[in-house]
Amino acid sequence: MGTDTGELGRNWVGRTDSMILVTVSPKQHKTVLFSIPRDSMVSIPGYEDTFPQKINAAYEYPANGKGHPETTIKTVEKWLNVPIDFYAIVNMNALEQIVNAVGGISVKSPLTFKFSSDTAHDYGNNLYSFTKDSTHYEYFQNGVNLTRSSNVMNGDAALAFARMRYQDPTGDYGRTLRQRLILEAVDQKSSRLVQQVVNRKFINSISRQAQTDLSLTIC
Repeated sequence: MGTDTGELGRNWVGRTDSMILVTVSPKQHKTVLFSIPRDSMVSIPGYEDTFPQKINAAYEYPANGKGHPETTIKTVEKWLNVPIDFYAIVNMNALEQIVNAVGGISVKSPLTFKFSSDTAHDYGNNLYSFTKDSTHYEYFQNGVNLTRSSNVMNGDAALAFARMRYQDPTGDYGRTLRQRLILEAVDQKSSRLVQQVVNRKFINSISRQAQTDLSLTIC
């Protein structure tokens, strides 16, 4: 689960605008990422009187005093009729830190678009410009003059790449595709930098931005 908090002055509970169901098959040596559209209409267990609700809103409701992730888990389990063994939740700041920890990532953009971290549209300061079928992007701090040009996204650029939705002709489906592309790029990069990523210093640095019930003992 990815929440829309942790950056840009957002410090509220938030919603899980990014949701990906991960299925790991050790026998087949295969991992499948399945994005859950944030606007899917569902009935939230324990809060059926609020039906219909968008699935990203389930995180706003506590479950049996245990906190918010449990409500989202129950909702997904009931909706898809699958068991959820473990969960991990990160906010926007954690995504930035993870990308920076692996030294940045290169992702080929599926479309050409601009995105401002300030306005969430194609205009404004902190403007990023991505090009279809290319890893190259440009950054305009004041929205006009070129500040940076690169083929390697840092955390800020990756967050901008993942957030854009309004300009994508496929809407949230396109955004979930870009989110998966980022995760795949992080996975490929981190597999070569295990000691740099999986260490106490890094884990402590994102501890306030992430939460999970998956322990190293279980792994």
